[in-house]
Amino acid sequence: MSKTKIPKYSLEIGGFVNCAATPSAWHGKIPTVAALERYVMEGVVMTMPGFINEQIGYTFGIQIPSYARIRRNVPGGKVMVEWKAPMFTVLPDPKDFPELMTMEKFWADEKEHLERTKQTGEYDRRRAAYEAKIEALKTK
Repeated sequence: MSKTKIPKYSLEIGGFVNCAATPSAWHGKIPTVAALERYVMEGVVMTMPGFINEQIGYTFGIQIPSYARIRRNVPGGKVMVEWKAPMFTVLPDPKDFPELMTMEKFWADEKEHLERTKQTGEYDRRRAAYEAKIEALKTK
């Protein structure tokens, strides 16, 4: 039987225009404001055109949350770290996040995988379907 490990901290990001706060687990080490801010900004960059979650950016728009907090993962847990967006926030520069997955990296990996597994023709079909979906989202 496997043992369930409960995360020590929970993460809440909220203040979006079109959706509610999203609680999840914080898997980082000791929470700091700088680590939390970087995590939030990585999420924002990933919804920009050319990154792996660009379809979310086209669907809901690129949004910066108004707050994020990490608390102890117990009922009524104490807030350990809180980040609040400044009144006027500029979108982060994607060049500051070179480790994030871009769509070009994704498609290069996908092509290599499909060639290695001998799925000929799948790459062109999948990429064309994705491009059509993005074009449809852009024109909405």
